[in-house]
Amino acid sequence: MKKKSFFVFFLNLIFNFIGKYYNILIFLNFVIRISLISVRFYF
Repeated sequence: MKKKSFFVFFLNLIFNFIGKYYNILIFLNFVIRISLISVRFYF
């Protein structure tokens, strides 16, 4: 029973980690897209 609760805790930790960095990845994708558009516009 203790092993199962540890597994649930571990999954929760992983999902929190993914949730935190998912927003950062979306933001980075947005920034890269804007910079690519501006580079294409200037050159």
